[in-house]
Amino acid sequence: GNGGVVRKALNRNTKQLVAVKVVRLDIKDDVRKRIALELKTLYQCQSPHIVQFFGAFFTNGYIHICLVRSF
Repeated sequence: GNGGVVRKALNRNTKQLVAVKVVRLDIKDDVRKRIALELKTLYQCQSPHIVQFFGAFFTNGYIHICLVRSF
């Protein structure tokens, strides 16, 4: 994946632990393209061997990518 910081968080509605990957977006265009490809790939992937895409949001110059275990 692309560089960033990963934090553990709790989904308040489901009480499920999630991983939140936080990436600053004031980066080079090629890195932005890799992040977009990563999001697209995670969204389309349905494998028990890869973390599941839960959602993403943008705030204050950072993209937050939420992931959950698929097993």
